[in-house]
Amino acid sequence: MPSENLFKAPLGQYLTQLGSNSPTPGGGSASMVIAAEGFALLLMAIRVTLKKKTNGLLMEVEERLEDLMAKAKEAALDDVVVFTSLMAAYKLPKESPEQKQHRAAEIESASLQATQVPIYGATLCLEGLQLAVQAAPLINRNIVSDIKAGALFLEAALKAVLLNVDANLDALIEDDRDHYANQKRELMAEAATLVGDPCLAC
Repeated sequence: MPSENLFKAPLGQYLTQLGSNSPTPGGGSASMVIAAEGFALLLMAIRVTLKKKTNGLLMEVEERLEDLMAKAKEAALDDVVVFTSLMAAYKLPKESPEQKQHRAAEIESASLQATQVPIYGATLCLEGLQLAVQAAPLINRNIVSDIKAGALFLEAALKAVLLNVDANLDALIEDDRDHYANQKRELMAEAATLVGDPCLAC
């Protein structure tokens, strides 16, 4: 399934491809699909609430969530692209010293991109959790479970997509490795704090 068709294919076809012996789409892309579903659940809860009563803050959150969902979908496609590039780098010839040097440089460059994409995806999820905390107290009580479910989707997506960071760190130069390892820890810690907020935990 070409990456550009990821969100155009029927759900059953996507799941068949995800469960096939093809390396793409993989965990990073699937994580961003889950994130997009999390954003969609938050949007549904907000829109059902706004249907009955106007609220300026919820309208602002709605607009931001629309943007985040679109970006999550883009990140799902980007993950397929960068992972494909990484696999291609590992397949480069390595017979001569020059080939080895070129291959190593390509692997490092592709690994950096394959680290940056999940970090970016996790930041989208984190912002979604922040918005969920803001919106939850204002949501119609009959559908508050949906906004909590959406937040849990985002937490799961954040944790899952950051596994790709671990997979690529060893191929990075030391400064980049330390930078992205620290960024991952910070994202995980901030997400844990947000998910534990009384507005979502109750």
